[in-house]
Amino acid sequence: MNKFEKSINLNGPGVLIERGKIVVSNAKRAQEDKVRFWENKIDELKMKVLTLCDIAPDNTQSLKLTGKVVDSPTQWADELHQTKKEIKLAEIELQIAKDNLAEWFTDEQPAETATQQPQ
Repeated sequence: MNKFEKSINLNGPGVLIERGKIVVSNAKRAQEDKVRFWENKIDELKMKVLTLCDIAPDNTQSLKLTGKVVDSPTQWADELHQTKKEIKLAEIELQIAKDNLAEWFTDEQPAETATQQPQ
């Protein structure tokens, strides 16, 4: 039984137990969704950084640089900085979501019994 299950007390009659199990399942999926949301957000932001940093020449003939850095270096630097900051904040959000998932939805291990000594 995990912390969340204990907090809603699943020790009532059969219908209450079943309702409780559904609530537990829904709550766990909601927390897992939060983890997935932040994982996806981090991936999106990392792709944005890669796009911002893709400033290589558009072809070997012209050697013309591409990307926002050419058009507005200040805007490019600001956007790169902002995106990297958002990655750090999203990583914090992800860690909080993972910590909550582990705290509330990991089954607790029963207390270990004292090892029996051979007679």
